Amino acid sequence: MAGRTRGRRRSPHSATRDTVDEIERSAAELFELDSLVADSSSLILCDKAGFLPLLAHRVQLYLVPGVLAETGFEAQRLELLVTLSTYTEPETDSAVVRAAQETGLPLLSDDRTMLEQHGRAGGRFYNAVMVLTALFARGAVTVSEFERFRDELYRHCRYLPAVRAFAAGVYREVRKRRGE
Repeated sequence: MAGRTRGRRRSPHSATRDTVDEIERSAAELFELDSLVADSSSLILCDKAGFLPLLAHRVQLYLVPGVLAETGFEAQRLELLVTLSTYTEPETDSAVVRAAQETGLPLLSDDRTMLEQHGRAGGRFYNAVMVLTALFARGAVTVSEFERFRDELYRHCRYLPAVRAFAAGVYREVRKRRGE
């Protein structure tokens, strides 16, 4: 039964410690994030929130042909774009996940199914809020810019309260590591 171990309830502190550990690990990873395989919806979210050009300038974006077709973005607009032309499945989401798995690169997606699929295979993954936090961690955006972009993301995407809480925890940890 979920939440129970050998007839006894799990300590509420173990879940808290696991979450704290995950927040600390995620924050540490964001300082080093330099490349991603990205899906269409997350790129569109980053564009609507206004930070896609910054992301493309600071993080090497790897896209499958289907993502370029779905978004209509031109490779020239995203200056550090690499097209993974060998991933041409008819289903773009499958091509994106396969590309991330085979290249060993983290996945940028806000699609829960894609994130779970990649995570089950042992891959690292981030949503748009996390890559925005990576830009903040790396000094590409100020606190006020981060907050403005984050608010725009939240306006365009309904993240679950648990996702928002985790993102807030990672942001606080990044600020702590930056000495703020």
